[in-house]
Amino acid sequence: MRIRKISWIILTAVLVLSSCATMNKANSWLESEEERQKKDIYNLKQEIIPARFTLAESKRKKHFNIKISYYDLNNNKVGKEESFSLEGEEVFFECIVVSLDSKSKAVFPYRVYSDVIAPANGRVILKSYDDNGIPAIFLGIKSRQMESLKDIYYDLQNKDFSKNYFYSVFHIKIPKESRKYKLVSRMKGGIETFEDE
Repeated sequence: MRIRKISWIILTAVLVLSSCATMNKANSWLESEEERQKKDIYNLKQEIIPARFTLAESKRKKHFNIKISYYDLNNNKVGKEESFSLEGEEVFFECIVVSLDSKSKAVFPYRVYSDVIAPANGRVILKSYDDNGIPAIFLGIKSRQMESLKDIYYDLQNKDFSKNYFYSVFHIKIPKESRKYKLVSRMKGGIETFEDE
């Protein structure tokens, strides 16, 4: 009887230890999976170029022409290229920056306006890179990250802004001669423009 009791105690101890080891292994796997997702939250390079645009003075006085093209992570042209004219001598390019985690942010080109046209009356460009609900500027990422960005994009299109979103705006004085620029966004949320080739 005593041997049987000791065997049960040993068996119970083995089962408990085995269960703890399995749980530790599962927790370790979950942590590494979470870490992996954070590291490649959207598989981006340190900087991406979601848009290129051309600026030029218009023939109409104090107006300018702008042509915008959008690009995915592999530098393929996506969405619809658009050309339009605005009144003013400076262009303002507004983006929405969304925090994905403490280290990564996604930048969505949102609206174009000028020193004469108020933001509320500017041209919203958010849907110009819509590909059946997918923000095409992020094509090239893994599907699980795209699902997250799709949800964010849907919220932005429906003006459902959360506390994780903020606006970032840059402006450029309209050059006298036609000039090309590129919008560069960085994983930490920084946005810059450079002259393009």
